[in-house]
Amino acid sequence: MVSSDGILLLPDLPKRLLIVGGGVIGCEFAAIFAEMGSQVTVVELLDQLLPGEDKRTGRTLQQAFKKRGIESRLKVSAEGVVSTVDGVSLTLSSGDELQADVVLVSVGRRPVARDMGFEEAGVQVDRRGFIVADESLRTAVDGVFAAGDAAGPPLLAHWAYYEGALAAENAVTGSSLTVDRRVVPNCVFTHPEVASCGLTEDRAVAEGVEVEIAHVRFNGNSRR
Repeated sequence: MVSSDGILLLPDLPKRLLIVGGGVIGCEFAAIFAEMGSQVTVVELLDQLLPGEDKRTGRTLQQAFKKRGIESRLKVSAEGVVSTVDGVSLTLSSGDELQADVVLVSVGRRPVARDMGFEEAGVQVDRRGFIVADESLRTAVDGVFAAGDAAGPPLLAHWAYYEGALAAENAVTGSSLTVDRRVVPNCVFTHPEVASCGLTEDRAVAEGVEVEIAHVRFNGNSRR
């Protein structure tokens, strides 16, 4: 088994790649390795690819994956893995056993803020391990700010840069500029690509927000 770091260090292209986790990282690597010729299977615990995006988006990506030979196993979990003569064998909660040369585990990353002295200094850390900061990126300690991945999701580079600049301005000028995590742009570099910003349709409906839906086909777009 390898992580999203380890898979970049493989000496050879795996003929059969099994990906545990159908989120952004898992789907991006699925698209990459399928394009290079690997037989790819994605295993996801929830009922759609890209949890957090609209179900319509997840279904559309799943259909596109299927056309490219990528198999999606949804609503199942990985129960165990053993090494075999030919590679690895992964047992699913459904009872099925999948064979592969390499298993990529992409079910998210955990922060490493704990046991670094933050709590002793008065900086609060939540149960997941992220530093607690308000909308102006101030922590519980006066003069101490947290930005980017250390302050929790969304874990995106452009968002981290934005938060860092805002935190720096607040720290230097004493301003109280705030961030709005509801409108963070996001892009998933699959094939096809997925882009989003703001509340998803599903989230809006769940929160009782009235939305108007428009669908535009991109078949005529040469960049599709």
